[in-house]
Amino acid sequence: MRHRESAPDSCALPYAGAGISASPQHQPPLPSSLPASSSGQSNSENLSEGLASARYLELRERVSEERLLEKRPGYYCLKMLLNLVLFSAGLAFLAATKNFWLQMGDAIFLAFVFTQMGFIVHDAGHFQIFRPRWMNDWVGILHANLALGFSYTRWVTTHNLHHAHPNQLEKDPDVDFPVLAFTKDQALQKTGVRRWIVDRQAYLFFPLLLLEAVNLKADCIRFLFREKVPYRIVELLCLVVHFSLYFGFLFHYLTFSRAALFILVHQAGFGLYLGLAIAPNHIGMPVLQRHDELEFFLRQAVTTRNLRRHRLTDYLYGPLSCQIEHHLFPTIPLNALRKAQAIVRPYFRAHGIPYHEVGPLDSYREIFHFLRAISAAAREA
Repeated sequence: MRHRESAPDSCALPYAGAGISASPQHQPPLPSSLPASSSGQSNSENLSEGLASARYLELRERVSEERLLEKRPGYYCLKMLLNLVLFSAGLAFLAATKNFWLQMGDAIFLAFVFTQMGFIVHDAGHFQIFRPRWMNDWVGILHANLALGFSYTRWVTTHNLHHAHPNQLEKDPDVDFPVLAFTKDQALQKTGVRRWIVDRQAYLFFPLLLLEAVNLKADCIRFLFREKVPYRIVELLCLVVHFSLYFGFLFHYLTFSRAALFILVHQAGFGLYLGLAIAPNHIGMPVLQRHDELEFFLRQAVTTRNLRRHRLTDYLYGPLSCQIEHHLFPTIPLNALRKAQAIVRPYFRAHGIPYHEVGPLDSYREIFHFLRAISAAAREA
């Protein structure tokens, strides 16, 4: 389900792009201050963008005054230590137990740990952990390539494109998937098996996430062999070490059949958890056309969904539970996001800017209805 390669302006709601009206139950409205078209901007539109820029600077100043943008390496060191303890415990348990069901349970547990370590990769890629870039890069490479088996540079490259143009067609790689459609036009372009899947994408979306970890690894390996990027040799060597230790450990302590099944359960669980954590951020939110030109502040605000605050939610979803604040201030440390929310949310409401926040289950319900609506519109076309 990985996206296609990305090339290194009226706003369209996803439902409007599908040829149906946007249901308030499933689709938050765009603010009235958004420009209706990118062609020939009027003075009022330029004024609107100027006001948006001024608002963002004002909001950033408020967040900065609370010292929320400062690095907190001590906090991240504790999180990495916790992940290391959980990872080591999972490996030790697997080496000690001979019970089949406990081994499969350990595969699920290690899928959880892998995703938690993936959250560290995310924050390192945004330079949320340390001030020097090289320190963030090495934390990212050690976690992504050595521990998890995918490319740090590949992830940073695509994720930066996403942050620059969230939910914008032909610019955001996260709205360009071979087997998913986020507009009616995208659905109509699919043929064969891909079209069959898109017609049923609301029902197949969550099962498809089981393949995400394997797809991610394959995409990253292709990327590193094709592109000349910084740390390329280091990343490839780390991947060799990762897969050697991963397969070597499993086939040493488990029989061949159990090791193969462990890999299947572990990678499927890793992909499912990772996909479930990422999906609520933007799927079902407004999709922008290629030529839409929105000021940074508004672009990030209207295309992003937050999850309601809860200690368990914040731990399970890591940096992905508070996406509006993260998109506005990408370098802000994880443990400062909810404090920033206390500033951002009332500011948005005071200025009439949409702030979409729901519980995790409601977010999946919105995703399901959105994907089903796109499929239905394509079938009726």
